[in-house]
Amino acid sequence: MPRFWYVPGTLDSKTLRPSVEATEATALLPAVSISRMDGMPRYCETCRCYKPDRTHHCKECDTCILRMDHHCPWISGCVGHLNYKFFFLFVLYADVYAVWVFFSSTPQIVIVLNDENKASRAFLTSTVN
Repeated sequence: MPRFWYVPGTLDSKTLRPSVEATEATALLPAVSISRMDGMPRYCETCRCYKPDRTHHCKECDTCILRMDHHCPWISGCVGHLNYKFFFLFVLYADVYAVWVFFSSTPQIVIVLNDENKASRAFLTSTVN
């Protein structure tokens, strides 16, 4: 069993013991282990805090992100534990919109291509005669 288990945000950084003032926001986060392979806690030098496993520091956001997937320029932030669902819905809705635009514009493109085809045939027959 790992040496340190806690819910992120509830650990007092000075005593490494759980603090009494756990907020509602941190209660939604999972309990995780914060030990390195040698059993010592992981520490972010940039943020100056202990960080749980699967947390990575993002240079663009300048913060540690729990379960960081990637930094996305389209949403101007990191995709991680707290916003993965919203990023997935964003990508899904963008795909649905692209499919809708394709199928709604296809009849207009077919009409334009047929008109150009008729015009090119008329041009060819007028130059031959």
